[in-house]
Amino acid sequence: MNEFGLFLVAGTATTMLDLLVFNGLAGRLAWRRVPASCVSTSVAMTFSFSVNRLWVFGAGAGSLGPQLGLFLLVTGSSSYLLQNGIIHWLSHRWLWPGRVMCQLAGKTERLRGLGRDFVERNTAKAIAIGAGLLWNFFGYKYFVFE
Repeated sequence: MNEFGLFLVAGTATTMLDLLVFNGLAGRLAWRRVPASCVSTSVAMTFSFSVNRLWVFGAGAGSLGPQLGLFLLVTGSSSYLLQNGIIHWLSHRWLWPGRVMCQLAGKTERLRGLGRDFVERNTAKAIAIGAGLLWNFFGYKYFVFE
């Protein structure tokens, strides 16, 4: 499997962890979406650094301190600024993607019982995660773990 394929596998695991923590905080514990996303993103970033450094890019022999600093810069700008900006925007300004997904969920038997908040919350989070995917891959490949 090539680097991008490994990155997608690692990213899928990271994303699942992120969504699990995000939904536990925002759904079960009723936290506001942006603070819940900050915590879930922090947990996911810790996991992501280890997996990308050791498995995806095989950069375990590199200097940990500089790699961690650059990783935090690349991932932080993507995760905290880009993703949380998109979540805020889709939750408070540009509401149609979540509403469209609620309409689609209402027409699909398996998704009907999820609830409007769940669908809107996860639509915003999924769009935000997608926006950061390429930024992170190229940032890690050419800047962090080169």
